[in-house]
Amino acid sequence: MPFIPREITIVCTDAEESLWFYETVLGAEVVALDGIAYRLLLGDQTIVLLPIAEEPGPDGVYGSCAEMTLALVVEDIEAAHTYLVAHGVAVVTEWEPGERSFVIRDPDGVAFEVVEGPASNEG
Repeated sequence: MPFIPREITIVCTDAEESLWFYETVLGAEVVALDGIAYRLLLGDQTIVLLPIAEEPGPDGVYGSCAEMTLALVVEDIEAAHTYLVAHGVAVVTEWEPGERSFVIRDPDGVAFEVVEGPASNEG
């Protein structure tokens, strides 16, 4: 029996703060509002923001507890790091020029690995 992923739902505490992060910082586009849930398109990935959480997620050291991480692929990791830091995004793993990835968190602590590489899922 195949299980096919369709969308990623991110339960958040504050819709406005999360929308700022996903739209302004990451470049997602709001494509629909379903009740209180916002449907966004980030590349070809659908993300649903569901603002029902009472508390943010983990704020500790990345990898200290079980959690899922979504990879965001960029062509220039150094430019991406500079851009994210300038926008006040929490970079939660140390990064030095020459390294190919680092981890950020959204306003509620959801982790994303920013990875330098080709945009396709192949390889």
